[in-house]
Amino acid sequence: MFDTLGRLALTGHWMIWLGRRGGRDLNDEQIAGLRKHVTSGFNMIANNPSLLLPLKDDQAIELALFLSLATQMGHARGDIAAWLSEMVHYLRVAVASHGRYPAALTDYPDLLAHPKAQTEEYRKEVTSGSTLIPLLLAFAAGLGDLKSVATLEELVAGPLAHCTLQFWLPDEESEKHLYLNEDLHGAAVADVPVSAGGQDLLKILVAACESADSLNYLSAIRVGCFPLVLTACRHYRLPVPPQYWISLLSPPKTATASAA
Repeated sequence: MFDTLGRLALTGHWMIWLGRRGGRDLNDEQIAGLRKHVTSGFNMIANNPSLLLPLKDDQAIELALFLSLATQMGHARGDIAAWLSEMVHYLRVAVASHGRYPAALTDYPDLLAHPKAQTEEYRKEVTSGSTLIPLLLAFAAGLGDLKSVATLEELVAGPLAHCTLQFWLPDEESEKHLYLNEDLHGAAVADVPVSAGGQDLLKILVAACESADSLNYLSAIRVGCFPLVLTACRHYRLPVPPQYWISLLSPPKTATASAA
């Protein structure tokens, strides 16, 4: 289901690109179509409880694609807030009960068997790092969901204190390797702070996005085809760079390649 949600979201980003080709603004009909597209995504979430909590940490990619699309459209703030709140709630319950919490696993046999043990040792092993939790924290903080922020802060200070929270940004090697996935590339923003109601994390991300301009040197960005980067990230399972969505959660001074 997360794969389907990611496909829907990526289609929406391509729709934005097509509508804005040549420097045009989206017209009323295009905006209405995109909002209907986002509403279809939330209908899918409402009818599929499996979308209330990822099982794989890298499903943060699909979350980032859909959250950034929905936030840009501006009509579904209540749906976004409700979905985030539900995910954070189920995350807290799953972690506390040693249930099917998101894990850094990719092989289907491992995912089917997860959790193999209801122990702290096993939980530490499969949650050593996360891109999902800081993404949830960033959107919850940026949209003012202080209850969800507090819950995530408690998790990170408690049972997930060992987990390295991180984001991924392109670097100078990404142009050579992003589109074919021939080698490792990109840089991590790791050990991000979980304090001040999530605002410290947002400040760190804003600073990182302003200082790291490698995204703007990617050929797809230079020629104005930003969905190609999103497509490559989804295909090769790379986190969506925060440059695409940070401006939706922070002051507009941040330089970003987003269509927002």
